[in-house]
Amino acid sequence: NYEEKILSIDNPKLGEVFSNFINISMGDYGEPISENSSFTLVLHACKTGMEEGFAQSLSKVFPSAKIIAPNNNLVVENETLFKGVEEYVKNGGKWIQYENGKQTEQYSSNFLPK
Repeated sequence: NYEEKILSIDNPKLGEVFSNFINISMGDYGEPISENSSFTLVLHACKTGMEEGFAQSLSKVFPSAKIIAPNNNLVVENETLFKGVEEYVKNGGKWIQYENGKQTEQYSSNFLPK
């Protein structure tokens, strides 16, 4: 099942945290997630979009999903009343999109994934 595949990803602690999060979050929406579920997931965690990183590995577990993540450090600016939280990928990094283990798109460092 997908939980075992997530837990076997190179970073087992991150895999465990993510697996628990998916189970809790998807349960709130009433639809259980499966390996064939189609969804877009944005990881707001530093360097998870690097080649052979967590996002790419996760996209192999959920081949119908789009996984978007930064390939460098993510900088989060202070929240403001009118603008909300601002974030960008540091040092020329980009937001990388993976589907079925392959990079399918890349976005600029100040792209606001939703």
